[in-house]
Amino acid sequence: MIKIRELYFEYSRNDFKLSIPELDIKGGSKAAVIGPSGYGKTTFLNLLSGINTPQKGEIEIDSRNIGSLGDSERRSFRISKIGFVFQNFELVEYLTILDNILLPYRINPSLKLTGEVRSRARELAEKMGLSDKLKRNVTKLSQGEMQRVAICRALVTGPRLLLADEPTGNLDPKNKELTIKTLFDYAEQNESTLVTVTHDHSLLGGFDSVIDLESYGK
Repeated sequence: MIKIRELYFEYSRNDFKLSIPELDIKGGSKAAVIGPSGYGKTTFLNLLSGINTPQKGEIEIDSRNIGSLGDSERRSFRISKIGFVFQNFELVEYLTILDNILLPYRINPSLKLTGEVRSRARELAEKMGLSDKLKRNVTKLSQGEMQRVAICRALVTGPRLLLADEPTGNLDPKNKELTIKTLFDYAEQNESTLVTVTHDHSLLGGFDSVIDLESYGK
């Protein structure tokens, strides 16, 4: 599913750099990404999604070299093929919960908003304990509720690749368990690949592999 070869990325504004000679993540597997603060965990997810592009090397996602795609092609590929749970949620403040979940269908013309999609969005919201709040503006939500909206939005397109940046970081123990179970269940039921950044090492036993970026970054 994911093949990385001779990857090199750096920011011009500081001395950060990430260098990965070779890394494979099997399709349908669950990989955790760990490492100290400043070692590029979020940058790694941004590279996988095509938000950032490397200065050198290749990142192949589902047999597509995303570095060879133009900006609009990468954006379309990301929205239609990749579910991304951002650490800072990236919700649209003036929209309701339901409209935020359905946002990928509003901004990518290749995705068709159907009754089946709306039903899937409502089912996800119910699973995440949000079904009674769908008409509520997201600015009225707690941090944990915003996190769960972001997870629903990431899953609603049925992505082959799911990227999650600290998806349990703002949740109490009960909702942390619900969230990680939802992500794992989705990956297993849909044979999708899950790559999750986490600082919670108590979760690592549930993953198939652990990528420690301390070996590659800084």
